[in-house]
Amino acid sequence: MGVFEGKAHVPNTRAFSHVKFYNPKTGRTSNIYSCDQEYCGMYFRKWNNLFDHLRTHTLEKPYICPVEGCGMTFSQASNQKKHLDIHRKDRNLICFECKQRVTKNKILGHFQQMHSKFGGGDINDDENISI
Repeated sequence: MGVFEGKAHVPNTRAFSHVKFYNPKTGRTSNIYSCDQEYCGMYFRKWNNLFDHLRTHTLEKPYICPVEGCGMTFSQASNQKKHLDIHRKDRNLICFECKQRVTKNKILGHFQQMHSKFGGGDINDDENISI
């Protein structure tokens, strides 16, 4: 199992490369991730930015609005969080999984802890990639 399995929404493609560079001046290594999709060739320093980008090619939208009856899906967690503002008129929202009433500022945490196989935990950006 790769380091991201169970911790992040890994896109359904392995069309990327990972290169580590050693900087002798600083004594540190740097990671560079490149998109290997045809005609793309974008580069990223962080794996999570690469994964967000790869979803533009795969059209995956793994982040679901947890509000009962909404059904909106998103390719990035940040867009899911921004979307919750459209539900601002409601003080209490109903979780679509368990039908529990949850306040707007706690519904994402509730959904990630109770219903997401990813548990809502972020992993460190500097962690090595091994998929």
